[in-house]
This record gives sequence, structure tokens and C-alpha cells, in this order.
Amino acid sequence: EESLRNLIHVLGAIDEKRQNKEVNDDVNDIFIYAQKYRSLYPSTKYLRPIEYLYSSTLLKYGHTEDGIIESQGLFDRNAKDEIGNGSFKNLSRAYYGLKDWQRTYNWAQNIKGRSAAEVQTIRQESYFLWAENTADDVQSAQLFLKATSDSELKPIWKKSLYNAFIRYIKAGKK
Repeated sequence: EESLRNLIHVLGAIDEKRQNKEVNDDVNDIFIYAQKYRSLYPSTKYLRPIEYLYSSTLLKYGHTEDGIIESQGLFDRNAKDEIGNGSFKNLSRAYYGLKDWQRTYNWAQNIKGRSAAEVQTIRQESYFLWAENTADDVQSAQLFLKATSDSELKPIWKKSLYNAFIRYIKAGKK
């Protein structure tokens, strides 16, 4: 167990020093050995850091959906420890990187275990970007108007009203 754990951590340390984000044999070994460790030693106290390395490596090398699933699982199991904090940051970066603002907003709506201010900022930004990036002007305007009835989105009410007005005009509605 210890040898496998040490191998995974050494591979992680080597990868951390790499400048490029091209998948290589060491990265593939992290994927393989981390999963092997999880299957062989599912209840050790060392599993959580190895799973964090695995999820971070997935995200780093563009396996975003798998990285989100792994990071969310780590976050859900303990949102308040160091790994939970890191997982939250990884999830935030991953969702913002996808630029699927509706999905990001929905994720932020369901976050537990984080400060209200931290989550509220993500909700406000992602909702606004969702409405702003909606191609259909009428749908966009409706999303902006809906924001003005949500007290958690109060900081974006003025901008939302203005943007709803502009999008209705663009759609030929007055």
C-alpha cells in the first residue's frame, strides 16, 4: 500500500513541475495507479489526497467532465477541509471554463458548505452571463426580468432591467 501511495505522489510531484499540459506517460500512470489504489485500499486515510490528485490531474489535462464528477464527490464528502476547499476551487474553475452559464448557475444553486458570499458571487455572475449569452433576444430578456424577482440576485437587478429593455428592443418588442 505504501509503495503504491508513494509512487502516485512522486508522479504527482513530477507532473506539478511540468510546464506543458500534454498528456504523457506519467499522467497516464497517475490515472491508472490512482484508480488502482482506490480499488485496493478504499478505506485508508490516504485515499482522499490521492483522489484529489487524480481529480486535479483530470481537470488539468482536459478531462473536464470526469474531473467535475471526481471533484464534486470529494467536495460533497467534506466541504470544509483543505481538500474540500481545493475541490471547490477546481469546480469553480472547471464550470467557468466550460462557459455553460446555465449549468454553472444550477451547480451554484445546490452548493452546500460554503460561505454565502462566495456562492452568491458565482450565482450572480453565472446567471447574468447565462442571460447575456442566450441567443434568442426574447428569452434573454425574460431571463433578465426573472432575475429582478430573485432577492439573491439583487445586486444585478439594475443591469438586468437595462439589459432586458435592450434585448426586447433588439427583438422588436416595445
